[in-house]
Amino acid sequence: MRLSGSKYSQNHLKRQADLMLTTWGKVFLRIGAIQAQREIRTGVDQCIQKFLDVARQTECFFLQKRLQLSVQKPEQVIKEDVSELRNELQRKEALIQKHLGKLRHWQQVLEDISVQHKKPAEIPQGPLAYLEQASANIPAPMKQT
Repeated sequence: MRLSGSKYSQNHLKRQADLMLTTWGKVFLRIGAIQAQREIRTGVDQCIQKFLDVARQTECFFLQKRLQLSVQKPEQVIKEDVSELRNELQRKEALIQKHLGKLRHWQQVLEDISVQHKKPAEIPQGPLAYLEQASANIPAPMKQT
């Protein structure tokens, strides 16, 4: 293979040069993409920092207004506290009622089981017979009034 003057070698050199330029172009594009990612990351970090600064300023504004309100109208702060306590009390009352309903349900289930086991007509047999007889002797819970 001759390198000079040959059409094949010129085409070969041209393809090699094109390949080299393409490869280097891809490398430069990757480097550019990495730099762009860094720039994007820096921009996002700056936006997040600005957002946090604005959030702190907003919180500070409302805290100052709250302080002014508590100085100028202390009864308003007390009304708000009372309202919050009432809401919490209502929430807890609802939770207590929910638990009492569940408790009544399970007391009824236990009472039904106790009534079923007091019937002498059926004598349990099988692998769970002992447990069924033992559970029949468990007293029913007392009802609350």
